[in-house]
Amino acid sequence: MCLLGNASVGARNFLVKETRIEMQQLFLVLESLRFRGAIDILSMIMKLKC
Repeated sequence: MCLLGNASVGARNFLVKETRIEMQQLFLVLESLRFRGAIDILSMIMKLKC
């Protein structure tokens, strides 16, 4: 029983860790997309001003 409990806890921790990594990667992608979008908007504003 103890071994099974430890194994399930380990598996759950592993899954949580993996999910967290995937979430971080997704967040980074979204951040870079937002950053790129902000740059596009800035360049559009600059074009409008010039």
